[in-house]
Amino acid sequence: ILTAPHKGDLPRSGSLMTLEPATVRLLALKPAEDGHDFVLRAQESVGKPVFAEVRWQGKRINLGSLAPREIATWRIRRAGGGWRAVRSDIVEG
Repeated sequence: ILTAPHKGDLPRSGSLMTLEPATVRLLALKPAEDGHDFVLRAQESVGKPVFAEVRWQGKRINLGSLAPREIATWRIRRAGGGWRAVRSDIVEG
């Protein structure tokens, strides 16, 4: 559907996702193999423990603690009109 530029409710720019703090590095973001969720893999990058969060489509989601240099994987899934992160030890093939 094409439409002419017009004022709307959304901001002029936005982001699908951001990780916080800046010392958390995104390693992978992909659709889950079942097609229902997303898989996010991240690493603490400077050797200090952190509490990680993701801002996913404007909503803040707690990922939890990351140890120094730790790599962790989460499934980002819909939950009651929002999103939540579930830590996962399983690597999809």
